[in-house]
Amino acid sequence: MVRSYLKTAVRTLWKHRGSTAINGIGLAVSLAVALLVLLFMRQQWRVDRFHSESEKIHRVTTLDQSDGSRYATAPRPLPTALRESVAGLDAVASVNKDDDSFIVHDNKSLTAETIRTTDSFWEIFDGFRFRAGTQSGALSRPRTAVVTLETARQLFGVSNPVGESFRHEGEEKHTVVGVLSPSDAPSHVNADVYLSTGDESATASTPDAWKQTYTQNTYVRLGDDTMPSTLQAAATTLFENRTRSEVASNLQLLVQSLDDMRFSPTLANEISGLLILPGWIFGLMGGLAVVALLAAIFNYVNLSVARSLRRAREVGVRKTLGAQRTQLVAQFLTESVVTALLASGVAVLLLAGLVPLFNDLYLFSLLDLPPLELEGLLTPGGVGVTVGIAVLVGLLSGAYPAFVLATYRPAQVLGKQGDAATGSGTGWLRSTLIATQVAFTLILIVTAATMLRQTQSMAAADHQLRTEQLISLELQDVSYERFRSAAQELPNVETVSGINNLMLGPSSYDSHPLRSDRIDSAIEPVAYAVDTTYVRDMNLPLRASLTDWDEQFASGESLILNRAAVQALGFDGPREILGTAVTQGDPSQATTSRTVVGVVDNFDFTGAGDIYGNMGRARTDPLMLRADADQYAHALVRARTSDMAGVQSDLKQLWRERIDTAYPFESRFYDDVLRMRYGPLGDLASAVGGVAVLAILIALLGLLSLAAYHVRTRTKEIGVRKALGASVLDVVAHLSRPFALLVAGAAVVAVPVAWVLNRWWLQLMADPVGVRAGVVLVCVLGLVGVALLTIATQTLRAARIDPARTLRDE
Repeated sequence: MVRSYLKTAVRTLWKHRGSTAINGIGLAVSLAVALLVLLFMRQQWRVDRFHSESEKIHRVTTLDQSDGSRYATAPRPLPTALRESVAGLDAVASVNKDDDSFIVHDNKSLTAETIRTTDSFWEIFDGFRFRAGTQSGALSRPRTAVVTLETARQLFGVSNPVGESFRHEGEEKHTVVGVLSPSDAPSHVNADVYLSTGDESATASTPDAWKQTYTQNTYVRLGDDTMPSTLQAAATTLFENRTRSEVASNLQLLVQSLDDMRFSPTLANEISGLLILPGWIFGLMGGLAVVALLAAIFNYVNLSVARSLRRAREVGVRKTLGAQRTQLVAQFLTESVVTALLASGVAVLLLAGLVPLFNDLYLFSLLDLPPLELEGLLTPGGVGVTVGIAVLVGLLSGAYPAFVLATYRPAQVLGKQGDAATGSGTGWLRSTLIATQVAFTLILIVTAATMLRQTQSMAAADHQLRTEQLISLELQDVSYERFRSAAQELPNVETVSGINNLMLGPSSYDSHPLRSDRIDSAIEPVAYAVDTTYVRDMNLPLRASLTDWDEQFASGESLILNRAAVQALGFDGPREILGTAVTQGDPSQATTSRTVVGVVDNFDFTGAGDIYGNMGRARTDPLMLRADADQYAHALVRARTSDMAGVQSDLKQLWRERIDTAYPFESRFYDDVLRMRYGPLGDLASAVGGVAVLAILIALLGLLSLAAYHVRTRTKEIGVRKALGASVLDVVAHLSRPFALLVAGAAVVAVPVAWVLNRWWLQLMADPVGVRAGVVLVCVLGLVGVALLTIATQTLRAARIDPARTLRDE
């Protein structure tokens, strides 16, 4: 029976290959988009699932109750305290992720991602496999290291360098005790080099050490009989008992499972880009996949129903020969499933071109995400999911047309009463499906347009900082003054300035307690170490300053504040605080008196994390600037020429020939730093726009099919109207009116939904552009216009038919 259904389905699909191709293409493109999103979601779902009993892996995070910020890190003494005080924990490890560091062996250098941890790390994340060396006890001794296979080959030239040594940062000597095989799946604790950490017990009993909550991750593997609530209670008790009361009242430790890390809201200080993507991005991408599939399903339904008149006689003949309704339904469902399966094969071929384009998105390079792999769909599980989705889509697509066709009555169909034979009550459902398609499409168009506007606004935003023709160079271990003196000798270098953390780039901040005699408690302004040249060259908007502010500032004993800091310190205006001494530092430790020599307007210094992760930093946060050459991690070089590549090449040559350091030359154009703010949203806008274009095409196909069906059922009416003197324009207007009302009704429903949806996600942005009524109106008029043109292709052709042809048999 199944074989018969399949054979008949293939023959029917081939006979009507035009309609089959339209349905198949729509389904294939939609399935390709859905499978692409599933590959992306699959990558996130697979993070660290290759470790045994991964549900037992947890980490302790920190909640700052003063502003609601949550950090992926925890107090530094916590791992040691948990090991010593809490039973039922299989393993506890501290994990410190270094920024890209530098390792050297025999005058060969390599930039590498580095993690400092303990030997218990391998008990928690036991899915890592050792190719060489012994996993048990690895990193138990000081100055030991485990490297990946790729790092071993690049640095040592061999696959097994166990016993060899290298220097980390060109200084610390470490001995290789193990080599890791490539991981089977992504991990958020992946690194090129794992270094043994120092003795942690020395700080466990120091109350002030428990305030250090921003640099170290704490991971725990629970025992078989231990619940997460036990770990939560133990961590809370230890923290409250061992830290100062004012710290315990402000900070709270929270336990987070590995499962919750994958799609949860972004936490500050995440150790990996795999966990930096906000959860709402996955929700939005999943929604796009569902919309794409629904659009294709609706299109299939409408095309099938529109073709039902042509198949009415077939149904009548089959029923006359004894076919049961269930047999007809099974036959038509088989056709839709076969179409969907063929479309899924085409979708996989389309993915071969889409996956490389997706991997080239800026988001992947920004967060250092592993590329998507098409091979994930070729595994038994991947094939099963793909076939399952195709069968489900086929059943959903074919269900309604199958039941409609199966209700046709043979006597009416074979008696040429086609209109009466097509079943009752189906017109409103077809119209509803089309209206839903149009509404979905309009929502996508408005969303894509709003995202594009937001991206353009972020890219062209006036940050008040002068960032053109600027190159950021990492100083590594090089003295700022030494590099500055050498770089200023280059003919194409205009200025060189120094700063500790890049503004408008990564969300990396320092803060220092600051108080005045006008407030009771200290404020915590964002603190930047900059030189005088930076203040002048970057065009910081000084609104008030002492006459010799530059000389005093350069001494390192003075501060420049923004207006928000001035107000937070209890002063009414900029000039009131000039020359006033404020106190920097914690009263329980050493404090320093600083003189305020200048005040700047509040300006945008926030990074990409504040925009996408909602970390709470804003341009109106208190800010302090102080000169400190020892803290400058970046030198900003402004070029005299537009040939930025040439200036970068000159700097690289200077670094190699005149700067005595083992570190590699690391630089980037400041335009690339700024791109961190708008690049990811631009990628998302492109994705939404691509799905919107797909939805438009499918919606237009649906309208085309509905118009064709509408015209076919009213052919004789058109002939009568023309015979009675109606013009072509009258007929076209009469036939198009229901569709115009349909599209207009869909727009009326979609506009408020699009408005609310876009206002919601815009609230996550630091400087939202808002939902412009003009943009919405243009999107509505554009879609309505294209829809009416599509409908006109059918109505105009019908209006031009000679009435003698349609009425000759009457």
